[in-house]
Amino acid sequence: MGTGLDASLGMALEAGYGTYKAPSDFIEVEQIGLKRKPNYTNSRPLRRRPGIPGRRSRETSRMAEGPIAIEVPNKGLGLLLYLLHGANEATAGPKKQGETAAYRQKHPIGVTAPKGKSLTIQANKPSVEGDNPFTYVGSKITQATFSCGTNEQLKASFDINAKDALTDKPLAPTSYPDPIDSYVFDEAFVEIDGVDVTATGLIIASFNLAIPLPMKTGRMGLGRGGTQAEPIGFNDTMKPTLGLDLEFTDMDLYNHVINEDEIPVVIGFKGEEIAGGFHDEIVFDVAAGKFVGDAADPDVSGPDVVGQSASLEVFDSITDPLVTIEYQSVDATF
Repeated sequence: MGTGLDASLGMALEAGYGTYKAPSDFIEVEQIGLKRKPNYTNSRPLRRRPGIPGRRSRETSRMAEGPIAIEVPNKGLGLLLYLLHGANEATAGPKKQGETAAYRQKHPIGVTAPKGKSLTIQANKPSVEGDNPFTYVGSKITQATFSCGTNEQLKASFDINAKDALTDKPLAPTSYPDPIDSYVFDEAFVEIDGVDVTATGLIIASFNLAIPLPMKTGRMGLGRGGTQAEPIGFNDTMKPTLGLDLEFTDMDLYNHVINEDEIPVVIGFKGEEIAGGFHDEIVFDVAAGKFVGDAADPDVSGPDVVGQSASLEVFDSITDPLVTIEYQSVDATF
């Protein structure tokens, strides 16, 4: 009998938007929230009865949407990061570090839209009786969120928009890279305005980095068979946000609000050594963030240490991506 323990999620980079490709890369998941989203038309004839005749209601179009949530792994994340931007694999792909088994990826987000990039995602959603492959073709990421708190692991959530949901594709054989490690809060380092605050007295309890990728979804038209054309991005301004929960240590963050400073912020996690001084690592580099409004105003709510909930909005420095994510692992390819 099947349970959530038997769930799996596999992916493959498509050759063209919505063109099925058998999944070959698998990632451990905590949640699979992808669901088919149909639209219907209903005729409402005036015929002395209030109900709508069943044959006059039918599905007109469909797509699929929903989140997938994961613990950020020390290998196998590159394919999802690759869908956050328009750079090609030659630019963003893994680069060998010296003569070691370490490879570093660099993903520039907020410069070019991820046009022409989509995944086939296959989720095994087990019923009590057994496996059930749900296959989502034309999958694109509309938002990525990364977060970590004290005594927690680094986690990520990806909001997915897909062209269609299929149930006629065979379940691909599951294979995970082994071993897989997670990134934990005590492996983090934080730099604010060029200062390594993890080496100072500043206590940061948690962070949350949300990266929206504005896209025109739902591009359906007459005679197109009820499924959407490839979403177009970017169709709106892009403004990632970074939230920090921390102790009120000094006036530095508050003064950044008053002065309307644009400051760089770097949050990274360094895991086990791969070889030659190169470690498993993921780094989030915000080039130009601004604490705005009451974003760093201390809140006295009792006798405990006074806290700050600092919200930073990411602006365009013109010279750098809005957010750069670097990922170092043993992955030689996505």
